[in-house]
Amino acid sequence: MDGLRRCVERHGGFVHKDLIIVDNVCGDLTKRTRAVYLRSDPGAVLSPEQEFLSIPRSGLLTAENCRIAQIISDLTEQYPITEWDQLILALIFEDTHRPSPWDEYLNFLPSTLNSPLFWTSSERDLLSFTAASSSIGHYSIEDGFHERIAPIFSSHPDLFPSSFDQYKRFGALIMAYSFTIADQIAMVPVADALNHISFSSNAKLFGDDAESVSMEVVTALLPGQELINTYGDVGNDTLLVRYGFMDSSDNPFTQIAIQYCQLSLSAMAYERTDEFISVEEDDWLYLRWPKSNVSIVDQIPDEVQMLIVADHVSEQQFQQLVESETEMTMFDSVIMRSLVGCLKNMAQSSPPIPSSSSLSDYIANERLWLAQRLRHESDRILHAWIDALIKAIV
Repeated sequence: MDGLRRCVERHGGFVHKDLIIVDNVCGDLTKRTRAVYLRSDPGAVLSPEQEFLSIPRSGLLTAENCRIAQIISDLTEQYPITEWDQLILALIFEDTHRPSPWDEYLNFLPSTLNSPLFWTSSERDLLSFTAASSSIGHYSIEDGFHERIAPIFSSHPDLFPSSFDQYKRFGALIMAYSFTIADQIAMVPVADALNHISFSSNAKLFGDDAESVSMEVVTALLPGQELINTYGDVGNDTLLVRYGFMDSSDNPFTQIAIQYCQLSLSAMAYERTDEFISVEEDDWLYLRWPKSNVSIVDQIPDEVQMLIVADHVSEQQFQQLVESETEMTMFDSVIMRSLVGCLKNMAQSSPPIPSSSSLSDYIANERLWLAQRLRHESDRILHAWIDALIKAIV
């Protein structure tokens, strides 16, 4: 923490004296590689709404604050680079041209991450039949590098003596560690070291309407207690892809992913609804744990309901429904029966969850545990939907 504290203070910021950073040496896969704690000293206490971190906007590591801000701005005029690309270029430059105003922070950032982006193809296959598998984006990252970034690296080797691996590493770091501050992607030292546990946060970030970014505790913290932030309403599938860890228990925001082609709808259904919804057969439908206090039909996306109805009525009936804006409640049974049939087929075709004995050759056993954990939860979500639909039909 001393190095990070020096970095923050050099930029005019403040870090509470009793904060420490602890490495995740026990290999707890429900946390990231590091965590922020209060010291165990008896006097180390934070009161509700007490500020423990403050950094001026100028002290955040952004494309606008880095040492080649003007060059990156010029590059945006020459190349179709995204806002993420701009921050990646800023990080690469600061990291490869030391000393940097953010030296201590750059040293703090992990050299490796447990995100599936860095898993082997065989390890990523373990995530089949989970929403994580559909959102990893491994190949889109590689395509983006070759289309947008490789030409910049080639034409500016003095500024960016880098490779695809570095681009992927910093892209993953931005995905896992960055914040959006006043509509700008930024790296926020110390704040990004706090872990997330769903429904257990005790700290909050402020900064959209101020000249500085700050963090406060929302409840009193006692000596030795961990500071927990919230990353939002994200499920275990998203936590794994973005951050490389998952909650220790089922997460109400975890999703299962279904390709529309698995709904076994006719081409006619897509043609009839093309004017109203933009859905292709290879698009993904995401479903979270069904809620017991909401009608199961109301939890089925409108696009799915419209496609199923379009597939089960005549062209004339469908046009009458659309023109009169008639509620489709009369087709609830049709919608539920169609969807439950699809989900049952998915459950039957789902491959066995990999076991440790069949995958003993994998070096990264923690990746197997993460995949098993997510597969089990995904299966439970799938069967919860099947049970809820059958109950509603009966």
